[in-house]
Amino acid sequence: MGIGILILGVVAGVYFAALGWWSARPDHQPPGLVAGSLAACGPAPNCVCSDVGQAADSTHAIEALVLPADSVGEIWSLVGGAIKAAGGQVVKQSGGYLHATFTSRIFRFVDDVELRLADDRLHWRSASRVGYSDLGANRARIENLRVLILASLPPGNPP
Repeated sequence: MGIGILILGVVAGVYFAALGWWSARPDHQPPGLVAGSLAACGPAPNCVCSDVGQAADSTHAIEALVLPADSVGEIWSLVGGAIKAAGGQVVKQSGGYLHATFTSRIFRFVDDVELRLADDRLHWRSASRVGYSDLGANRARIENLRVLILASLPPGNPP
């Protein structure tokens, strides 16, 4: 019995390490913008998105951040710092689009975070590259980014 559990543990560890390696492959490209919006989440519960009418899907929906109209540009310039403060790495920032990656500590799973600036709203999408469930990690990441961005607002300029 004890050796069977040990073997099962080793197999599971190798499996998750392989998934971590697979998710970190350098040729991976996030969906990017699709018809000017962030891509919709797939059926797996390892993604959240505030764009493309996700509000009808409570598993994947998350609120966009409404920004003060007079601070949109300033806040957008601070988003990269909030990503870094949350443990992410900005891969690309162009115009009103940003792509960042976050890597989990243990198995080194890579998740993609995409942001889109649309008028006075900051839309986001956070999705795991591999696996089915993320145990709420992507939703928690976006909520943490929301707090970090709001904390960077100038005094007296709440959204």
